[in-house]
Formats: sequence, C-alpha cells, structure tokens
Amino acid sequence: MKKYLFIPTALLIGTISFGQNVESRLKGLGANPLFFLDSIETTFQEIQTVDPKAISNIDVLLPKTAKKRIGSQAKDGAVFVTTLGFVKHAYTSHFAKKNRKYKRLIVQYKDDSSIAYLINNTFYDNSYSAEIYAAIVSGIRKFKIISKQQYESKYNVLVNQNFVAVIMTKRKKVLSD
Repeated sequence: MKKYLFIPTALLIGTISFGQNVESRLKGLGANPLFFLDSIETTFQEIQTVDPKAISNIDVLLPKTAKKRIGSQAKDGAVFVTTLGFVKHAYTSHFAKKNRKYKRLIVQYKDDSSIAYLINNTFYDNSYSAEIYAAIVSGIRKFKIISKQQYESKYNVLVNQNFVAVIMTKRKKVLSD
C-alpha cells in the first residue's frame, strides 16, 4: 500500500516544491481548493512542510463532492492529507476503547510496538498504519489479543512482537488494491 501512496504524494509534493499551481497538477480542482492536514483546515503552505515519508494518504474531493460534504466554502474542491502519526493515534485510541487488554498494552509499552495485527487472516506489523486503520472503517466484528506463543502455535509462523491483535471485520476486504 505504501508504494501506491508514494506516487500521488510525490506528485503533490513535487507540485508544492516547484511552486506550480495546484490545479495544474490536480485536475478537476478549482483555483482555491481547501486543504486539510489531519482533519484540520490549513493552508497550502502548511502542506508544503509535511515530510512525504510521514504521509499515510491523500484524498482529493472534486468540487461537486466537496461542496456537498463540506459546504459552499469547498466550491473549488478539497485536499485531505493524513499523516501516519494521526492514523496510528486514531486506530490505537479506537482499539483501546474496544479491548481492555489492548488498552493495558498501549499504556504499558507507550505505543503499539509490542503488537502485531492479524486482520481477516492477513498479517500486518505496526508499520502498516493505513491498512490497520482501514479495519475501523470496515467495522470490527471480532477483536481479541493473543500472546506471541499462542499465535506461533496456532499459525506456525514466528512473529517479532509479544502480542497479536486478531481482528475480523464486517467487510472481508479491508483495502482495495
């Protein structure tokens, strides 16, 4: 997934770096689209300061859709830039509300570095923030924490993390390719 985000990110950052107009690169947007960084309205100049490696995803709403969702101020469209840190905070907070053991691990280790994720039988370590976050959007049907030993015994696969969050979502396909 990260390799697919690199191209749009490079195009957006390339546009920013060379000082070209956004609308010349992002076809379909008007002259003054709105910009959001981690769900907070910001300026194009602020977007320029974001390290491309820190970006989880970029969503572009064309004028008609943006106006419907945001209002008349988005008549020229909107660009949403979401950072990896924001996504990681969102999913760890959400999962901590769903599962007490997960919450204790987050508090104990200060982050999710001790946890791997098995989502609909696909394994992710915690570097796959966008994929893990997508489980929230897909709706969680089942969520449990198992130990490294339980996981390795059941799946006959070695993991680096001490725990595995086993998640089944309501929709089987979490992200589209």
